[in-house]
Amino acid sequence: MAIRPYEIGICSWSVQVTSVPELKGILDRLGIDLVQIACGDPVHASWDEGDRMPEAARAAGFRMAGAMLGFPGEDYTTPQTIKQTGGFGNPPPAASAWSGLPGRSTACAPSASTT
Repeated sequence: MAIRPYEIGICSWSVQVTSVPELKGILDRLGIDLVQIACGDPVHASWDEGDRMPEAARAAGFRMAGAMLGFPGEDYTTPQTIKQTGGFGNPPPAASAWSGLPGRSTACAPSASTT
């Protein structure tokens, strides 16, 4: 998939959608088809489609340029809470987060046609 320099897209978690059709509708209203999609995080990616979200997203016709994974205990409400809880900054939560990674990564696996 080619992405043009400075091409506009959106992050699914920023528009706070809960379903693939809702995300597709926003993309259509904006006249764009490029998205970074949130996977496996019940706070930022609670999809009505559940485990069928990847299939529904691939069938929706928009382009997915990347994915965001969230882990239990991460709080992205302010820069301070991100620093304290996000990513790899806090070893105790990060260590426990890795135990859930295999299922989360499967949820965002690309289809054979996108690799």
